Amino acid sequence: GPEAMVMLAAESPALARRALEVARKGRVGFADHLIAEVALEFGASEIITFEKDFGRKQHVRRLK
Repeated sequence: GPEAMVMLAAESPALARRALEVARKGRVGFADHLIAEVALEFGASEIITFEKDFGRKQHVRRLK
């Protein structure tokens, strides 16, 4: 079948790299970590999630 190419263009490669490193070590996906890294970098004080594992991260609160 046709091959798919996934390309990521990041405004901040350092934030993307940090999110990827953390995602590789845990059970939460890259996208969640990237959203959190970018939001915190731009001044968010807290990230809200429905995901149990992601809710354990510092500055992340899980909604139940």
